[in-house]
Amino acid sequence: MSAPDPAHPDSQRDPSFETVLECYFSLIRDIADALETIRPEIGSACYQQLNRTRIRLAQGVTSKSLETTRATLHAELKAFAEKARQFQDVQAVRNDRYAERLGQFADYLEKSVRSGEFKRLPEQAAELRSFVKSIQEDNRDALARLQQAELLAYIDALTGVPNRREFDRQLAARMATEHEFCVLLFDLDRFKSVNDKFGHLYGDEILKQLGARLSRQIRARDFICRWGGDEFVVILECGLEPALARAEKIAKWLSGPYRLTLRDEELKVDVSVTVGVAERRAGETPEQLFHRVDEALYRQKSRTV
Repeated sequence: MSAPDPAHPDSQRDPSFETVLECYFSLIRDIADALETIRPEIGSACYQQLNRTRIRLAQGVTSKSLETTRATLHAELKAFAEKARQFQDVQAVRNDRYAERLGQFADYLEKSVRSGEFKRLPEQAAELRSFVKSIQEDNRDALARLQQAELLAYIDALTGVPNRREFDRQLAARMATEHEFCVLLFDLDRFKSVNDKFGHLYGDEILKQLGARLSRQIRARDFICRWGGDEFVVILECGLEPALARAEKIAKWLSGPYRLTLRDEELKVDVSVTVGVAERRAGETPEQLFHRVDEALYRQKSRTV
């Protein structure tokens, strides 16, 4: 089958040629989708440009419009590849290869439309769609791994509650608002003696159970983290008086016997918890606020010694 003269877009065209053009339009969109999937931060602009090109080509297929489309495809793919190389990671290398392969598809499709040689076009179309699908799956997997890594970066590995890094982020976000809140610092009394007497494995099990108990005592809008060692921090969105009352109840709930089973051995370990509370003050820094919480904790400890 020979292609009608593209210089006369309004001339009557073979229905098969129309089908091929629709395929070409669709594949340009697939390439645009692939670029956005590969690197959304740089692919979105390419996606928009290629879709505008596809719409313009659909309005009139001429030798000039085909040439312009091909030039745009290659320019966007080249620009994308150059930007992708700036990312110093393994994914950037794959992105470069993706862009090169998409460019090869674009060359073949453009030549097919211009020459009327469509024998392998359905095969090429199927191959491109399969390639785009593999890109999407690859990047979904990469995104899932990235999200998991980001999650682990903010979670305490032992207790499963957020860690100090996430506390710093949460505290800064709250201090950027005018909302009232209080910070509670919980500390296990004489926890070193527990580790010395029973061993660190039992001590770790107590910390895990304490983290779980504490998590059940706070509301969704509040926040809990393991500050480090045997200290846990809670942010309560309320004023000082209700925070003091709530802190006392939580400390009692956290204190008491912990039943441990390790190596087929059961133990009951009594633990006591002390808490310090400080309300956020306007104009103070996170460091100043936490210093006051720390002082409040040790004032409470000195009363129980």
